[in-house]
Amino acid sequence: VGVKSKNHILEEDVVYERHGLPAIGLETLKNMIVYDEYPEILADRGGYYVQINGHVLKEYREEYNLSLKDLADLAHVSRATMYKYENGMVRANTETAMLLEEILNTKITLDIDLFEPYQEDIKLKADTSSMNQTQGTNAQNLAKLGFGVVSTNKSPFDALAKAEIATRKKEQTPLIANLNVQDEQNTKTLKKMAISLKDLSLVTSSDPFFVLKDDKIKDSIDGIPVIKSWEMKEVENSKEFLRLIRERRNN
Repeated sequence: VGVKSKNHILEEDVVYERHGLPAIGLETLKNMIVYDEYPEILADRGGYYVQINGHVLKEYREEYNLSLKDLADLAHVSRATMYKYENGMVRANTETAMLLEEILNTKITLDIDLFEPYQEDIKLKADTSSMNQTQGTNAQNLAKLGFGVVSTNKSPFDALAKAEIATRKKEQTPLIANLNVQDEQNTKTLKKMAISLKDLSLVTSSDPFFVLKDDKIKDSIDGIPVIKSWEMKEVENSKEFLRLIRERRNN
């Protein structure tokens, strides 16, 4: 929630997206909480868009005895586009949506309920584009165990991971990891890193851990589990890996 982005003021009743997270203005938040009024418009590359309620669109189109092509011609779009609107395959620009509502004399747009869990269109993958070789190797090892992995920059951790298949609640907790701890870093430095990770994990309700090569380092540093890089290759799946983290956290 904010007032402006880097380049412009955030318009009210519009949902923006930054790094996979929804972003809105202060008045938009107030309208949601106080008046139960939710935004409909999503700002994206190329302009402003809305999600069409395909069931309502089809129902009213048929009620007016209009074919897909008939309504498409009236709305100045192709028949294929109208089909996609009815099946929730694409968003419509705001001008087209307003024209359709005028033609059908009913509301056809969907509210964006930001109090519902936010669903991204892109599945988490082992994104190692901004990682060095050690980080990338460890991230790929996590991915092989069944985790979705995303790299981070300028933060106390360098990867966010989550089990792609999680049947129990404790398996759904996201992980924050430092995948690039150098063996030459001394105990004092590691403890400072552990404090930052621990504080962040409390705020984000996530499980932190380190990945190190050095077998001389104990199984945890100030309560933060330590996983040896060779251990990641021996663990068979995400469930077993999470169990290992819990065991070392409790030591």
